[in-house]
Amino acid sequence: MPRSPRYSLIGVPQHVIQRGNNRQPTFFVEDDFRFYLQCLKAATTAHDCDVHAYVLMTNHVHLLMTPRRTNAIGKVIQSLGRRYVRYINATYQRSGTLWEGRYKASVVESETYLLVCSRYIELNPVRSKLVADPADYPWSSYHWHALGKTNPLITDHSAYLALGRTHEERHQAYRGLVRDQVDPARLQEIRESVNQCRVLGSERFKDDIEAVLSRRVRPGKADPPRGGMKSPRSSFRSRSPAATRAVAAALGRLAPPGTVICLKGPLGSGKTVFVQGLARGMRVGKAQQVRSPTFTLLHEYRGRLPLFHWDLYRLRSPEEWAALGWEEVCDGPGVAVLEWADRAGTALPRDRVEVTLDFAGSRERTLTFRATGPKAQALLRAWRAARPL
Repeated sequence: MPRSPRYSLIGVPQHVIQRGNNRQPTFFVEDDFRFYLQCLKAATTAHDCDVHAYVLMTNHVHLLMTPRRTNAIGKVIQSLGRRYVRYINATYQRSGTLWEGRYKASVVESETYLLVCSRYIELNPVRSKLVADPADYPWSSYHWHALGKTNPLITDHSAYLALGRTHEERHQAYRGLVRDQVDPARLQEIRESVNQCRVLGSERFKDDIEAVLSRRVRPGKADPPRGGMKSPRSSFRSRSPAATRAVAAALGRLAPPGTVICLKGPLGSGKTVFVQGLARGMRVGKAQQVRSPTFTLLHEYRGRLPLFHWDLYRLRSPEEWAALGWEEVCDGPGVAVLEWADRAGTALPRDRVEVTLDFAGSRERTLTFRATGPKAQALLRAWRAARPL
């Protein structure tokens, strides 16, 4: 089943939910909750993202956030995936993934739905029967919104500020909203929108979002991919590293945002050389030395588009890669290239360009290109037209 595309809309709130893998616990003691909030504060500050509401449950989290720059939410989740999962694995001497592979998110209309969504998030502990009163659950934003307990993580949304002229007026008004039961139909709408990664709002709001994104955001059948799901191959014999770089540069000049290129081949076959050529085609400056990120897993370079360079050689399992938030990078506004992509197993994106490099002599290499989806097929068609093999 195709993955739902992310919404990259600056200034528009999103309701985000991330669950523990197989619904298993992600928080075990109070220090874990505190450390997660520290990580969240650092990540949202670094990536310019406002947090309006949150709740940390034992096996999942809800966040209501507004991104202030492109792909900010994805980068926040990726940062959390790195830092918090490392902490949990080190603290409890475990390994592997902690979260489900992809977080879920829905775009939220501010005027009608934002405060309803905020209450939905903060009342999770009550609906789960952990507490009778949201004030008795310490790991949510309710303590600021309703009780005035200072919380440096929270940025007040204009919808909340409109509840009153002073802090006390707003706290009192919010407590009144919480006492009023939310319509069950509205609760179900919130659940469905976030679980299906849909837009939460009026029909006019959905019309506006579709106009901005130039694609459907309402449920419906997706258009079938043009040309089916064939996996055409092209092969090329490279007689030198310079020739490998030239072939990759031609691909880099054409790759659109969201392209994923998976490199496979034995040690020394030229995967990093290929990435160097790709970077040259994407106009990555010479000052940014392209080297394999063996120990850091990921390097980011700036060219005509961001180039995200992964090296999965030291990856212990596909689940570990999922925990790092790789999907948010691959779904982002740049091009992702993966060395040792076979280490990711079945976790690879369905629509990708695969490049296999094999030895054909001391300096010569055979490069085999394969497309596994409509976007990759279109890229290879354009690449072959620009550079016939």
